[in-house]
Amino acid sequence: MSLTAVNEVNEVMERHIEDSLAIIPPIQNSYISSCNNSFDNLRIVDVGSGAGLPGLVLAVACPGWEVTLVESMNKRCLFLEHAVSLIGLSNVQVVRERAEVLFQYSFYGFSNDLRLKIFVKGLEFDAFGALSMGNMHAVIVSAHCSTLLIWDSNFRERFDVAVARAVAEMKVLAEYCLPLVRVGGLFVAAKGHNPQDEVKSAERATKLMGASVLQLC
Repeated sequence: MSLTAVNEVNEVMERHIEDSLAIIPPIQNSYISSCNNSFDNLRIVDVGSGAGLPGLVLAVACPGWEVTLVESMNKRCLFLEHAVSLIGLSNVQVVRERAEVLFQYSFYGFSNDLRLKIFVKGLEFDAFGALSMGNMHAVIVSAHCSTLLIWDSNFRERFDVAVARAVAEMKVLAEYCLPLVRVGGLFVAAKGHNPQDEVKSAERATKLMGASVLQLC
């Protein structure tokens, strides 16, 4: 269906399937350490799922997760629904909608007792504390406050983890994805090499969404 530019099987496995699976360890490590909850039964939303990368792959690899695939293009949604039916997955919901209209919001204002800390933890030794793994960096954002905005949506703060891969810049993704994450949940953005500038430019949006950068890995 020409959903990706990569068509050769081995390249698909490396660049798409393995890359999607590589998101699981950062989710597991960050969720267990930061959220103090079980990792086995998460509610996941994949924003801009495209060909199901990474959401469909995560649903297959982690059958205990409830995965919602959000995609705006009808052609891709038809593929996703076909793939879900063909595989026989019972833990996947396909939602045809643009991420920015999943919720409507109005600015409410700052709470006097609100305290936000922006920090990055890493295991390697570059200036930004980033740990590089293959072709991907994961930017993990912790949502720890809901006092900034009032959201009106069935999807508001519904998910434990939001993921996005090859969708938009971090400052845009913060506005798309963080409102969907419950307080104390995570947003994981799969990025290419050297995402430091993107992360820095997204600091204001991340703060306004009531979250902070937890780590790059």
